[in-house]
Amino acid sequence: MLKWQENGYIKLIEDNEIAFSFIPEKLPSKEKLIEESLNFK
Repeated sequence: MLKWQENGYIKLIEDNEIAFSFIPEKLPSKEKLIEESLNFK
């Protein structure tokens, strides 16, 4: 999730618990997200 935050796809909101919100206009295609997730180290 931190990588997605770095890429601007989501915004992490830290309160009593951590929540997140998507930023739809910055989200890439589903295929790109899967590719990035599979290549994450």
